[in-house]
Amino acid sequence: MSSATTTAPGRSTSGSASSSLRPPVGRSSPTTSKSSEWRHPLTRPSDSRADPADGPKAHGAPGIVPVAATAFLAMAASALAAATFEFMLVPLQTDLGMSADQASAATLVPTGASLLVVFVVGALGDRLGERLVMVLGALSFVVGAALVAAAWNVPTLVVGRALAGIGALTMTVIGLAVVNAALRDEDQRARAFAAFAALVPAVFVSAPLLSAWMTTSLGWRTVPALWIALGLVVLVMAWRLIPTGLGSAADAGSSNGPAPSARHREMVTPVLAGVALAGLATAATIVSSSTLLAASSAAIGVLALALLVVVMRRSSDPTLDLRVFRRPGALLVFTAALVASMPNLFFYTNLLIQYRYALPLTSIALLLAVPQLAAVAGGLSSAPLVRRFGALRTSVGMLLFASAASLGALFVHADAPVWVPVAMLTVCAVPIAGAVGPLTKAIMDLAPVDGSAAASSWRNAVWSFGGTVGGVVVTGVAFAVFQSTLTDILDTTNLSTEQSGALAASVRGGAVVAELAQNPAVTDPAARELLTGPGLLSAQSQGFATAGVLASGLYLLAAGAMVLAVRRRER
Repeated sequence: MSSATTTAPGRSTSGSASSSLRPPVGRSSPTTSKSSEWRHPLTRPSDSRADPADGPKAHGAPGIVPVAATAFLAMAASALAAATFEFMLVPLQTDLGMSADQASAATLVPTGASLLVVFVVGALGDRLGERLVMVLGALSFVVGAALVAAAWNVPTLVVGRALAGIGALTMTVIGLAVVNAALRDEDQRARAFAAFAALVPAVFVSAPLLSAWMTTSLGWRTVPALWIALGLVVLVMAWRLIPTGLGSAADAGSSNGPAPSARHREMVTPVLAGVALAGLATAATIVSSSTLLAASSAAIGVLALALLVVVMRRSSDPTLDLRVFRRPGALLVFTAALVASMPNLFFYTNLLIQYRYALPLTSIALLLAVPQLAAVAGGLSSAPLVRRFGALRTSVGMLLFASAASLGALFVHADAPVWVPVAMLTVCAVPIAGAVGPLTKAIMDLAPVDGSAAASSWRNAVWSFGGTVGGVVVTGVAFAVFQSTLTDILDTTNLSTEQSGALAASVRGGAVVAELAQNPAVTDPAARELLTGPGLLSAQSQGFATAGVLASGLYLLAAGAMVLAVRRRER
């Protein structure tokens, strides 16, 4: 990484106490250098002296540590809500008399709601300031959690989940923006983004066990009550500790130029972008269950995208902030982030353990705590590597490591004991989490001085959309291989090809294998044995291996995009 310091107008490299926290507001292009790394406009090289007046204290507000702690607590609360809902779903479904489709809708609602507002949150964060928007996000989270805790019917639950999802998305986007705006020293930034990468797996180590205990011992309504408590703490801390206008144009505009609200009144562009994103993501999610609804959702997404292009072309200064894409190689970095977010080996390993080894959820949570701890270590390990090699090159190394490690799925054979897939995932977890911090830092380093929240919203949107589309594609291919393999195996018996295909399709659809084997139509004892034994296990192994190979290819593709980004920057 280049040691040249990038300074903002009106701010000396020594960072004197009298210098302004923010440079004049504008949409000018950030300073660039010949280095293969970017640096956020207000950062110092890692070997420079820390200025006690730098950062949030320049506003007379608390120092960096309380501000960063507030941001990380907000992001942890968001992760906790996602990690605990699965374990309260079964008793909740029983209490409210929910169908399987209603339970699925309650699970997916937060994702759709958050995608709708992700760009609105980024725009408001940069316009109104991180503190106010974080408080509003925490309030939405608390109100939504309260509705979930008090839910007396399905509509109440769905509304509560939507509000809680919007609040969680807001706390995540603004939390990352706060970290990006508050931390100026390169060493601090490397450590902070490494901690960000370790945060989610750290939550998932304990949250499932805590949720399972609370649900069985205290009732499922105590889980959203915990969300309420955390949301209230975040709300109070954000109001008291996050400085006004930390990274927004709102504060700077009051003293260094026209307020952004005077320049950016419209909110049409971020709304249209959110509708397009949510429509396309929803279409990808439901295409296997309802072609008509998927087509309608995709049509809405495409129409919103077309309208967005028209409005953006006609507006001289639209609210939807695209400045983060203007740096050399920026599109390649976002492409790498999109592709790297597609595989989810934690999900496929969890699925394999559930269906193959028939373990209870608490036992599975204990087993998966091992790779989650490895992910924590992997996330934290990226900090010294980023300080030495830079975010771009560290991302390349981690993604290549993840690509190689994902091929370990090929060694999970039909007779493999449960520790084999757990060990494979533990190895994979280190580079997968290790790539998150450098990739996130590479994106946030692209943010202009008054655009941290917008950059954070783009990062979140790309990651969420990639995970959604990747889940559909990888799951679809892996399950297709599973079904095809099981059909071929059953074809070796006296069953007809049609019967074999129908049985395999039923297993893929979630039917209980033991019940299928006892079906009077399955007259061949060999078919029954294969369906409940080696045939099923072999098909599962083939499907899991397919998911691993696809993950390996996607990580390799992401690494290639980052290599091109490095070369683009060097030119």
